[in-house]
Amino acid sequence: MINKLKNTIDFIKQHIDADDYHIDAKVKDSLDTRFAQNRITQNISGVKFEIDVVLYYGKKSGSVTIDQLDEATILERLEVAKTIARHSSEDHEYIPSEKAKEYREYDNYDEEIANLTVDDHLAIIKICIDNALKQDALVSGMVSRHVVHTFLTTKNGFLGENRSTSFEHSMTIKKDERETRVSTSVIRKKLHNLDALLDELNKNFQAISTPNEMLPCKIPVILRPQAVIDIFSFMSWFMDRRGADLGMTPFSDKINTPFFGMSFNMSSSLDDDRIMRQAFDASGIINKNTDWSKDGILMNLPTGKAYAQEHNLENVNHPFNIVIAGGDKTEEEMMAMVDEGIIINRFWYIRVVDGKSGELTGLTRDGVLYFKNGKIEKSVNNFRWNEIPHDMTRRILALGKQIVTDTRSIVPTMLINDFTLVDNTRF
Repeated sequence: MINKLKNTIDFIKQHIDADDYHIDAKVKDSLDTRFAQNRITQNISGVKFEIDVVLYYGKKSGSVTIDQLDEATILERLEVAKTIARHSSEDHEYIPSEKAKEYREYDNYDEEIANLTVDDHLAIIKICIDNALKQDALVSGMVSRHVVHTFLTTKNGFLGENRSTSFEHSMTIKKDERETRVSTSVIRKKLHNLDALLDELNKNFQAISTPNEMLPCKIPVILRPQAVIDIFSFMSWFMDRRGADLGMTPFSDKINTPFFGMSFNMSSSLDDDRIMRQAFDASGIINKNTDWSKDGILMNLPTGKAYAQEHNLENVNHPFNIVIAGGDKTEEEMMAMVDEGIIINRFWYIRVVDGKSGELTGLTRDGVLYFKNGKIEKSVNNFRWNEIPHDMTRRILALGKQIVTDTRSIVPTMLINDFTLVDNTRF
């Protein structure tokens, strides 16, 4: 599998006549097992190759994706890339591809995940189904394992390689109108705590009843970790030095100034082996430990290499993972800190309302709980919300313990004051 990919890369390089190029190649070995309504419904396994090639002729470029590795197809796709480049405009921000360089290798591979079999998946799913049957409910979801090898090579000599594993597990439990979902993805199997995941699912399910009508308002909210990463990972995609310098985002002229709440600390880390640590980005630029917010001060914004060179700035890669510092408050202690509030499990359909102010909107999902006097009282309807994430961090009242939410994030529970709910939703 690996040798086949390497041989294909060598063949591609031998048949490129471009002035410059970079080749980003990946082979992915996956095993996906689906279950629905307490039954196994599908099992898919296989190996998939994907090679992205970008050719440069002068400052003109053309790119193609190759997923069929026979020689005739490869040659045809390279000719397509060449034709695209010939008819393209010059890229005035073109910079030569990365040269050969040394980089530290990080361990993103777990043998236990790599060796998971269909029987292992079925054993996990049986426990999930048995759990649902005890509650006279139906459960659906997916269990997946992936083993990925990536290679990045350029005409100027950069050669990077990474291998990684991931294990994903999601499940939705449903009975009548009661429905909730939990999910996790990890790079090490030992981080998949099935008992804890089932306990979380069951507690959510038991707390949810037929939703009570609640009008939109400003109210304290407890954002569980999945909701936290939903909103801040979305925010991270709009953190950009160029956009800030052009006055298009709320980050304009804010670097090295208090911008977030003082208790909000967000970084990208190469030191925590519980999450994916990619040594280099898609261009071959080496990743570094990066603080985005430190004690509320905006420390960095992603800055592309071409823009950095043009404006004599430091190149800063986009967040390759997200770590948000936590605290020691439990959810029960958070509920006791305010008179009333709601608990949000996760968000979806997040969209931009106003890019310049940073305002976002989105929907809640998977159960919303109302609490009062320190205790959960009832389920309530879902909401549409409008919030500005950096402003929201200034209203953090408490932080809970960090947890690994997926292969690229570690975040805590947050208690936020005056969260803006703008409408009820029906779905």
